[in-house]
Amino acid sequence: MQIVRTDKRYDRYTKIAGILLLVGGIQFILGVVLGESQYPGYSTSKNTLSDMSGSCPSIDPTNPLKCVNSVVLQPSATIFSTTVFIIGGTTAVSAYFVHKTLGGKIAPALLMIVGIGAMGVAIFPGNAGVAHGMFAMTTFFSGGLAAIASYRILKETRPMQYLSIALGSIAIFIMLSLFVPGGSPFVAAFGEGGAERLVAYPVVLWLIMLGGYLLAVSSLGRPKGVTQR
Repeated sequence: MQIVRTDKRYDRYTKIAGILLLVGGIQFILGVVLGESQYPGYSTSKNTLSDMSGSCPSIDPTNPLKCVNSVVLQPSATIFSTTVFIIGGTTAVSAYFVHKTLGGKIAPALLMIVGIGAMGVAIFPGNAGVAHGMFAMTTFFSGGLAAIASYRILKETRPMQYLSIALGSIAIFIMLSLFVPGGSPFVAAFGEGGAERLVAYPVVLWLIMLGGYLLAVSSLGRPKGVTQR
């Protein structure tokens, strides 16, 4: 059967969104691996992702934006901050094209927040105190919500809908467990770094999955049922 392109703008926008999300997500994973390799004694269990940009053993009681005895190691700090800023930028820009192609308002808006939050994480590294923590939590929480909310705009494939809900739910559930009185069972089992990765990586995997989906359908024309909302 010959596929007829019915909307060239749709084709172009889905391709742009797909490439942005794939490039951002893939370079993030590779950048994290590279950054970890350049950080002496780095532990994926004990160290958080943001420790690569700067650790924060304690916060100055007189200045919540300042860490005490922080450690910044190069080149891992530059590698991590750069790769986080790139995934933030590509995600934020892709939100516009996702809105134009798949429609919806909530999921694209949350996707935009994810991107802005990630850029904030890069601008305010791990040794930036409370500012870094606020951007990191915003990124994680909005990322999980965006994955779940995308269920409504992914009309053509139920596996994508279910996987998006699953990945988003994992990120939200584990993140909320970090606030459980007495400590998170995930931190106890996998360490602070391991628990954080169980929040961050489901979001990154969803971004890559969404990018692949958009790139795959970029030449198929506007799917039935997809409308601008």
